[in-house]
Amino acid sequence: MKYLKKYENLNKPQINDYVICEDQDYTNGELVDFISKNVGKIVAYTKDYEKIEDVFAINYPYIVKYENIPEKLNGLEFGDYLAYTRVFSDSEILYHSNNKEDVEKKLSLLRATNKYNL
Repeated sequence: MKYLKKYENLNKPQINDYVICEDQDYTNGELVDFISKNVGKIVAYTKDYEKIEDVFAINYPYIVKYENIPEKLNGLEFGDYLAYTRVFSDSEILYHSNNKEDVEKKLSLLRATNKYNL
């Protein structure tokens, strides 16, 4: 049984996975709306930019890049580590896959369920 522990976290998001996120820490409604309605891509881990002991790198391990960011949202809201990126925790990633089409289908399903309060 001790050998099975190696495979416990196989379903964790990886670099180059596409993700649907929700920003739980930010109060800007437009930013929260943009993030929840767009697909991002994990481009790096924060531990690559912070000391491994850093609490921030442990709590927010993923750097997610977005495209087509509106000008009014670009700036302080994006680019903490790399251009057009934000950091997210495990709990903020709602869905992930290495296939962008799967994530886009899930996003359209989430939009439909939110539209009809399902």
